[in-house]
Order: sequence, then structure tokens, then C-alpha cells
Amino acid sequence: MFSSVLSGWSVTSTPQSICALKGSSVELHSYYTYPCDHAVTKAFWFTTWPDGKEPDDLKLDNHYEGKFIYIDNIKNNHTLSIRNLTTRDSNSYRFRFITDKDRGKYAGENVKLTVTELEVLVSPETVKEGDNVTLTCNATCTLSNNPTYIWYRNSQLHKHTAGNRLAIGSVSAEDAGEYSCAVQGHEIHGSPKRTLNVRYAPKHTSASVLPSGDIEEGSSVTLTCSSDANPPAHNYTWYKMLKDRSSQVGSSQNHSFVNISSEQSGLYYCVAENVIGKYNSSAVQINVTYAPRSSSASLNLSGDLQEGDSVTLTCSSDANPPVHNYTWYRKHGSESAWIGRGQTYSITNISAEHSGLYYCKAENKHGSSDSNATFLDVHYSPRNTSASLIPSGDLHGVDSVTLTCRSDANPPVHNYTWYRKTGDETVLQGTGRMPSLTLNLVPGVDGLYHCEARNKVGSENSTGVRVSLPDSGLYRGILFGALGVISAVALLLSFIVCWRTQKTQSTTTSRSTHSSTQGHSDPVYDNVSTIPMVSGCKQKVPADHRDDKDDVQYASVQFKPNKQREVPSQEEDIQYASVQFKSNKQQEVPSQDEDVQYASVQFRKSKPEPNVPEPPLSGTSQEETQYASVNLQGLSAAPQNRDESAIYSTVTRSPNHERPMA
Repeated sequence: MFSSVLSGWSVTSTPQSICALKGSSVELHSYYTYPCDHAVTKAFWFTTWPDGKEPDDLKLDNHYEGKFIYIDNIKNNHTLSIRNLTTRDSNSYRFRFITDKDRGKYAGENVKLTVTELEVLVSPETVKEGDNVTLTCNATCTLSNNPTYIWYRNSQLHKHTAGNRLAIGSVSAEDAGEYSCAVQGHEIHGSPKRTLNVRYAPKHTSASVLPSGDIEEGSSVTLTCSSDANPPAHNYTWYKMLKDRSSQVGSSQNHSFVNISSEQSGLYYCVAENVIGKYNSSAVQINVTYAPRSSSASLNLSGDLQEGDSVTLTCSSDANPPVHNYTWYRKHGSESAWIGRGQTYSITNISAEHSGLYYCKAENKHGSSDSNATFLDVHYSPRNTSASLIPSGDLHGVDSVTLTCRSDANPPVHNYTWYRKTGDETVLQGTGRMPSLTLNLVPGVDGLYHCEARNKVGSENSTGVRVSLPDSGLYRGILFGALGVISAVALLLSFIVCWRTQKTQSTTTSRSTHSSTQGHSDPVYDNVSTIPMVSGCKQKVPADHRDDKDDVQYASVQFKPNKQREVPSQEEDIQYASVQFKSNKQQEVPSQDEDVQYASVQFRKSKPEPNVPEPPLSGTSQEETQYASVNLQGLSAAPQNRDESAIYSTVTRSPNHERPMA
């Protein structure tokens, strides 16, 4: 309060100084007195008083038109009301009144008006998460009456404080925002907004894919990295997640794929970085879809597939989305036949007819793909085995024939074995990888032949094919003829034996006197023996090797003179007869058609005794020898199968040898 008093004149102004907010209104009050013989003619407020001049009434200033209002409805009181204060309204204001008397004027003291506006101050000015910060609602003057301050954040009431300070400890990004303050009661005259800038490392980093959802192979895709950071992230890095590590694929906020392929499918994430720190996004999936490819058909086999087994074919394919339809086909030449649906195709109790090429077709919504053909190889033992003879039919004039074995087998036959059957016996003829057997058409090869075909699964015998010599009837005729000759020779031998016996007895009687002086002599020797012989040689076989069951007989009849005779005689006639039956002991399979028979008749004259003249011979030789021989020989295809049966008959007529003197 200011009071100016002079001889009854006074002006008291309240308040002495005023701090008012910009935009608000203020009232300046003055109480004045004057002598009672005066009457007030004018009362007004002014700010300046030029020297030697009367001050100007504020109300009359056009600049302040409507801004100042005088209120003087109370005696000796005068109030100046100033509305919508601005900083230009800050000044010193004085009240003055004029009376009707000369020199009846008086002015009060200055009343200082300060117009201020609120502002928010932040300390420290640079704030990062975790720091302590203080906000001050500042004014250029001290507001009166210790007002309560109201704080706003982002235009929303935040807090009331008794002072003009707002303290925030361990500030976070959530505390950031626009702050303003006001004085309670003057809320409409709050401060301008001030941003509390809390700096922090990137957070809430995220990655997105455009377009979203499934992406067809060949299209374009963009990855975008977003992050909440203050200051904003200045560096972005893209990574693809692999099995055990991450591989960098880009270094910008947006990473694009042009003509994307399935190999680029996978999980991707980004890293956002600013001066405070960095933060990773969560991973996003790029799902590139494509038609089936690399389709394959496989067998669940650990070994060879044999008839009667069960097998399952499985179709596999690389596709996205996965294959929704599998179809199985079997190839027949250039054609294919549908056989079933499903990822697997099973065959039970498989047979050779199931052998062949199989493949599958895999389909999804983008297309289809055929697998490579898989060969189903069913193994089976030989079957439909047959033996054939080339040439067949009439074999006259043919030197050899070829037997051929044929068989249906999988795997192919690896061994052929040939057998010959004669009677009840079967003899191995040969074995090997070749299916053919060549036979020379010689005696001993007749018989019923069959082959055995074998692979690793099993074996099968063919039916028999007969091999017959074209001249077998002629050989049998010769055999029967030889037997007739032998019979005749046997009769002849019997006659000769009887005749020689009688002659010997007569000779013995005539020489009895002479024999008494020279000793006994035996002009005739008889010998009948059965001697087994080895085929093809003339060695005797030991007795322990004889086989009673073998039909081998040897007969020998020999009439020999006593070689120790002292007195020769021209009339002595010594004759030998030998019948021998020989059989080949090494024969394995006897054949009734294979008989070798020999018949021989020999007549030899006795050698001339010393000092006894010999009649001249008609021939050039001194011995007259006659032979009759029939040979039937049979040779088999293999040496071990040679079959020989021989009958020898020999009649020999020889002269008496000189017997040495006693």
C-alpha cells in the first residue's frame, strides 16, 4: 500500500506491486481524500507524466481501448481494471484526481504491475532412462499468495504441487511427454507445453513381412524393421536364423527379395541400434510355397525280393504346402497304368508278374511332380525248364548233335547240369555255365538226357530228350551174327577136343616102350580158366577184385604137347583153342546196346622137329593161320562212361615143339 498525504490531500494505492499472469486480469485500487470544500471533477490513471504537461488518461489511449475500465462507484475509491494482460502491460501505474479549485490536483504513488507468463524448465536438459529429472514452473516474478501449482502431461492432469517444482526420479520412457503447468485458480493461464525428452535404447523392435501370409515362389517380398527408440535407431541389420547360428542378410530398415525362392524360406529377425544401445526383434517366418519336386519312389527292402514276399513302395516329395494327393502308376512300355492312391503302395504275396517299373505322382495346390521309375525286381527259381535236341528228327549222316537247356529264371540260371539215364541209372554228363552239350554220335551215347537249371533261388529239372544212334539196328544184327559164330566155334572146339583125346591115347600106347626109357611125357594139356581182365589191357586182375555179380567170363582151352619130347614125330599135331569173355570193369552205366565181341579161330602147324623133313607149304608162310573176328565197340560221349563188353574166342592149331632130351 502506498499512501500520499498532503494537508488533507491523500492517495492510497493497493497493492504496491502486482505480479500478474499473462492473459489474466488485474485491478489496481486507490483510496483518495481531499479538502471538503473541493469537489472532484476528474479521476484517472496514467503511466507517464511529461514534464510541464498534464499526464494522459489511459482510458483515452486508442491502443488500450476497451482494455482499461475505471470503477468509481464507491466514494473516494477508484479502481483500474486491466483485462487480458500482456507483457506490454507491465508498467508503473499512478492515480490522479482533479477538483474544481485552482491548484486542486493530486496524484498518488506508482503501483508496479508486472505481467509474467509461466514456462516449464527441465533440468538436466538432456535426459536418458534412469536419470533423475526436475521440472520447474517458472515465472519472471513471484506470484502472490503462494499459489498451488497444477502439472499437466500431454494435456492431461498429472499432479498438484505446493511449489513450482516437479521432481521425477529414475525417469523412464513412459515419463517422457509434453508437460505444462498452471496456478490453481488460473488454470486457463497455464504455461506453454514443454517436452520432456527421455532418451533410451531401441525397444519393442519388431519385424514384419509384406505381403503377409504364404508367398508363392517367384514373387517379391519386403521385410520391414520397426523399433521404439529415442533417438531413433540409425542402424538396422537383418539376420536369417540357421540351425546353429545366424547369418546376416541385410543392413537397412527394409530388406527386399525379388523373385524369391524356396531356399529363402525361414526365420528372419532384425537388430535396431541407436547411440544409447540396440535391441533385437522377434523372428518372423517367410513361408515360400512351391509345387512338388524331387519326388522319389523307394522300396522297404534289405535284400533281394523273392516270390511270396511282401513289399511296400513309398512316395516322397519336397513340396510346400505338403503333398495332398499321391497317385501310383506302373509302366507298360511307353504307356502307364494307374494302380492306386496314397503315399504308400503295398503288394503282398508278390509274384514274378509284379516285376516292372513303378512311379508315383505327388500333387499340391501349386502343381505336381512325377518320381523317377523304380524297378521292382522279383526273383524266382527256374521254371518252364526244357531240353531240346539240334538237329532233331532223322540223324542219318549227322556226326554230332547239340543238347540245349532253356529255363525262365530271375536271376538268370548260373549253372546247367546234364544227366543221361539208361535203365534205372542216371549218370552225370557235365556241368557249367553254358546251356548246351554237344555229343558225337558214336556207340555208347544212346540214352535219355535231361538238364537241371539252377540259380541262387532254386533249381528245376527239364523233361527228358532221347538220343538214339541212327544205325542201332545194324549193330544189333552184327552182334547176333557174332554170337552165332561163337556158338559154331564152341561146337567145333568140342569136336576137336574129342578127336585129339582119341588120337593122344593112340599115340601114348605106341610110344609106351620108348617112354619107359625117357620118362613120362604129357603131349596134351587142358586148361580152362576164368580170368578177369582190365579193359583195354591184358593184365590179370587180382582175385580179391573179382565181382561175382559182373557178367564177365573168360574161357580158355589149350592143348599143348610136352615140350621135353626127345623123339619128334611128324604126325603129332598140337592145337590150341581159347575162348575168352572180357568186360570193361571201369564202366559206370552198362548198356545192353553196347557190346564188343571178338571171335577168332587160328590154326597153326607144328614147327618141324629136328632132322625131320617138313612138307612144302602152299603159301609163303610155314604156318597156316585162319582168323575170324567180329568187333563191336561202343564209345560214350565222356571217357568215364565208356562201356565195353568183349567176348573173345580163339582156336589155335600149332605144331608140336621139340621136347628136350632127358
